[in-house]
Amino acid sequence: MNISLIIVISLLVILGLLYVILNILYRHSESYKNRNVTKRRFFDGVPNNLKVVTFGSNYMMYAFDNYRELNVSGFNFSMPAQSLEIDEALLHQYSSHFSKGCIVVFGVAACVPFYGYSYCNDPEKYYDIIKSRYLPSWNLKSTLKAFFPLRLKQWRLVKGLIYKEGPITEISAFTKQIEDVASCKKAMNNYAMGWQNMFHFKSLKQTDFDKDQLESLNKNTIVLKRMFSFCKEKGFIPVVLIPPFGKELNQYYSEDFISASLKKCLKQAGQDVPVFDYRKHSSFQEHPNLFFDGAFSLNKRGSLKMMKLFFEELKNNNIIKSYQDLYK
Repeated sequence: MNISLIIVISLLVILGLLYVILNILYRHSESYKNRNVTKRRFFDGVPNNLKVVTFGSNYMMYAFDNYRELNVSGFNFSMPAQSLEIDEALLHQYSSHFSKGCIVVFGVAACVPFYGYSYCNDPEKYYDIIKSRYLPSWNLKSTLKAFFPLRLKQWRLVKGLIYKEGPITEISAFTKQIEDVASCKKAMNNYAMGWQNMFHFKSLKQTDFDKDQLESLNKNTIVLKRMFSFCKEKGFIPVVLIPPFGKELNQYYSEDFISASLKKCLKQAGQDVPVFDYRKHSSFQEHPNLFFDGAFSLNKRGSLKMMKLFFEELKNNNIIKSYQDLYK
């Protein structure tokens, strides 16, 4: 074989190995964990014998952000833009970490029955925390993007291997607090119009849905029903929580819309599963200071209030005897 060709091949092999090693080192660095702070709790390890766990999207990720502060044996599996299909994947993969009688909280908000994994524009974000056999779909491109985050346009990330960073553990570390009413109103209008356009609604007050919308609603109803059944088979206690919205967001939804979509989905999925509805709870309607954005994502103070209210309701409904049942 030509010596020049051997040298070229050898260099390519060396560069390939170096690339793989750098990616492995980077994925185990504080820099990588900090850049993926909403997944950091997975990287740090899911505890065993959990007594309460929560699933959902952004709203639940922020609403249950005080397990450590309350000394509760719990874990929040919620991440941004998370579908019920991903809830189910996480439930199946990590259920061995739940204790017998674990309370499994499924957080669902107004448009959840119409949202699906197909809407996710960066599916690779799940690939390093969920095994491929549990994912709704899998492709090689997303796998490569997940396990090789250092790409041509992102080599600056290598500096995370050189300059040591301190750990960032708060999921809200990069979330800004909105301070004024005008900014809150603008943010909520953007959210509402975004959801309306995403799901092709005429408005968030309609009660008649087209074929595609009904198909999504039925599909998510089936997913919820499967998760409820799975929990019962495993000896867990499934409950549903509808998180609080502030009045600036609630104004966009009609009760008829909620009844024809979310509540219909919940009723068909499991009539015997308790539902705790905080969407219009008085403690949050006139208190934008409990939200990062004034009406959608609870801040640490709002989360603490939400969790205490919820655990009190669990006790009042004889699901737990006292707070001590949830302690570590």
